[in-house]
Amino acid sequence: GTRTRCRGSQRAKVSTQNGMSTAVASSSGSGFVPPAEAGRISHAQMWWYQDAMGTEQGPYPVQQLRSWFSHGYFTNDTLTAASYYGEVPTQFWRISELWERPAQQAFVLAEDAEAAAPVVMNEPEFVECNSFTGHKEGYVFKADQYGLGYYKDEPPEPTVDVEKLIEENRKRFRTNKLSGQATPKFDAWSD
Repeated sequence: GTRTRCRGSQRAKVSTQNGMSTAVASSSGSGFVPPAEAGRISHAQMWWYQDAMGTEQGPYPVQQLRSWFSHGYFTNDTLTAASYYGEVPTQFWRISELWERPAQQAFVLAEDAEAAAPVVMNEPEFVECNSFTGHKEGYVFKADQYGLGYYKDEPPEPTVDVEKLIEENRKRFRTNKLSGQATPKFDAWSD
């Protein structure tokens, strides 16, 4: 059968054959149609992306990719793919190939999409970026092992090692004594 689906101001006809939906450009609207092989992207709960090194990262919840995209961690050229059943995708598409207006449409679930169970979202370790585009909370911009971009800012946990502190104080005391500097007096009766 054939039915008409409205996506914002765009109208597309969807033809179903053997249970598979295939998008067909309509004569009205812009004519933009995402690749049929990408599936029902407006219902995809989990997504993968390819990082700057071409490594496939995922799966991540759709809300996480929406957040990364809206904060500028991904460009319209970032390669992404939906995962419908936990599968690792075999084909990736640029964000601009999947949505006509990515800023408004990318990684936004359809209203009739089933709600997924809450998932703890992890921030990516690295987000490729050819130039500094401003402060990104929790990230530092630099050139490092993956190239130029934003790296997760994970300052080392401060550790206090009592034995090291005692040894440093002993060294400082010896250095001061050898250099002729006066040693500290701890009370008024010391000479």
